[in-house]
Amino acid sequence: MVAQRGTMVVIVVARAAMAAGIVAAVIATHVDVASRGPVNPFNLYGYFTVQSNLIGAVALLAAAVVGV
Repeated sequence: MVAQRGTMVVIVVARAAMAAGIVAAVIATHVDVASRGPVNPFNLYGYFTVQSNLIGAVALLAAAVVGV
């Protein structure tokens, strides 16, 4: 099934927006942790939830760019 052009644009924009939202949330978490003292990147980025969100953001952005 081939999606119409308008539908594809909406999907691409939604994917890019989700990727931007995920990155914004990770940056906000980093800023919050940094406001309380020095940031240990192994503690902050060592959590599976942060890692999986970053992988998801990369996948969403790649899908938006490729247009899959």
